[in-house]
Amino acid sequence: MTKDNIYAEQDIPGDFQFNDLVAEVFPDMIQRSVPIYNAILENIPLLGHRYIQDQTNVYDLGCSLGAMTFAVRQSLPLKQGEVPQGVNFYAVDNSEAMIQRAKLKLAGYQSNYPTHFLLDNIENVTITNASLVIMNFVLQFFKPAERYAQLERIYAGLNPGGVLMLSEKFINPDPLAEEQICQLHWDFKAKNGYSQLEIERKRNAIENIMILDTLPEHLARLEQIGFKAVIWQLGFNFCSILAFKPQA
Repeated sequence: MTKDNIYAEQDIPGDFQFNDLVAEVFPDMIQRSVPIYNAILENIPLLGHRYIQDQTNVYDLGCSLGAMTFAVRQSLPLKQGEVPQGVNFYAVDNSEAMIQRAKLKLAGYQSNYPTHFLLDNIENVTITNASLVIMNFVLQFFKPAERYAQLERIYAGLNPGGVLMLSEKFINPDPLAEEQICQLHWDFKAKNGYSQLEIERKRNAIENIMILDTLPEHLARLEQIGFKAVIWQLGFNFCSILAFKPQA
């Protein structure tokens, strides 16, 4: 795993981008930056075991290097002793650097489940016949006014009983609480080897493109669309939500 030294070596002008430089170090970057990432990665196969049905589709929207797709796909043959039939995976990202590396990674592993890599914006991909949709730290990069529509599209494309796993960084509505939790998150990153200079440079690069919602805003929006939502992973100012589409 290549170590993330991007902001230690230089102060990159402009906004943060998911380019070739980031793709090269992304596994190290996200594990050292997102407190709940490893817990999600380790436990997401449980969702596949329970919710993926025969003859349905699985979507990983903003798949980056395909780690979540890979974890679910590799776990499925163990589902209740049976192999689900006719399951297709669709891994979507608008970063060519990410998609190319994801293809190389998954090509080295045999699977009963076709995986289709789509280099495209998420909003251009039609969600249909889905039993599981993964959206891992992606919605926060959409403009706030566009978020409801994206989740509504996913809801429409999910089969009854299907689930959306939505992971996000969130902001606390109380300024004092927000300050304290941010400080703890920065301490977490420092504990994982990032310098204060790196933390500050990364924060400056990403603050204009990542507009955060509060956790109540996330939950209320999902409920308004029709989902039944529950938090299944929470750490610092990061959460992962399971949003279920009720049975018809």
